Amino acid sequence: MKSALWIVIVLCALTTTGRADVPTQNLAALAKGVNFISVFTDTPLPRIDADLKLIKSVGLRHIRIFVNPEWALQSSLADTNRLDQVVNLAVARGLSVILCMESPDYPLNDNATSVDVNLWQEAWISLARRYSQMSPSTMFFELANEPVMAAGRWNAVQDELRSRVRHRAPKNTILMTGNHSATAGSLHDLSPSDDGNVVYTFHLYQPMAFTHQGADWDDRYISIKDLKYPPKGANIAAVTQEAPGAAAQLALYQQSGSALLEAELASAKRWADAHNVHLSVTEYGVYRSAPPVSRAAWFSEARRGIESAGFGWTVWEYDGGFGIKPDLVGCTSVTDALDVATSRDQYHCIRR
Repeated sequence: MKSALWIVIVLCALTTTGRADVPTQNLAALAKGVNFISVFTDTPLPRIDADLKLIKSVGLRHIRIFVNPEWALQSSLADTNRLDQVVNLAVARGLSVILCMESPDYPLNDNATSVDVNLWQEAWISLARRYSQMSPSTMFFELANEPVMAAGRWNAVQDELRSRVRHRAPKNTILMTGNHSATAGSLHDLSPSDDGNVVYTFHLYQPMAFTHQGADWDDRYISIKDLKYPPKGANIAAVTQEAPGAAAQLALYQQSGSALLEAELASAKRWADAHNVHLSVTEYGVYRSAPPVSRAAWFSEARRGIESAGFGWTVWEYDGGFGIKPDLVGCTSVTDALDVATSRDQYHCIRR
């Protein structure tokens, strides 16, 4: 009887994704961080270093950086370059780094050719080889940002990318995501890898009518202004009157806006629990045009929900349209919502 029970235990262990294989210190590094998108700009390095100092001093533990596959393959990669400089500054400040690949010219979508996929594979080989000697709790590899590809093909493409990285970086944690713009729902079409040292990711922006109000790149939300959170009938009616073209989005917001965020988190947690894996929200945020009190309320609810589910998080973003830098410097209610700004540094507030 005991031998039979032991066989069952061994079989379960062999068929279960290795959640325990992700080192504790790596999960701690992924617990809270911020997207840092000024790496490949003309921002002077001293300014970047000052920003990294602020990020570290408020208690954040990592930054997430986008890397274009074409850049990763450029001939000058062997030399000291901008990415090396920023990575080294971050590590010197005590921050970990997620390198996430993204390409507007060669996106991983249904139109991607075998040549496009091969470009990504070669780029990841180059990056993994370059940074795999760093401490595994310092350097993380996120295979793609918001792919849009049929689930079956994406599972195969992503696993091949993972294999290429793992061969060159045997100890680093790899981040993998779902096929439809990294939504929580797309996780359910994802086949978890047998690789135990993997954390899975999704992005959290629900309800979109609120988080993306005023976004000038999206016709669905550009006309929405002064929309509050949680949803309030009188406010929605007033906003609809000023933005009749967004009536459908606002009607959905009134009907289910208060439940969408919780539903996304619940969906992701069901998938993670079913497959015994770790999850991290590598993007969540609110466009700065949202009413400040409501923006802080959403951040508070989202951050608490993410942490209650046991997920790590990376807020979108540090310095940009969604940026939290003005909140860190100006000591707004968002700092309390994110549970940061505990430092006594001169640049930001003292927690009372």
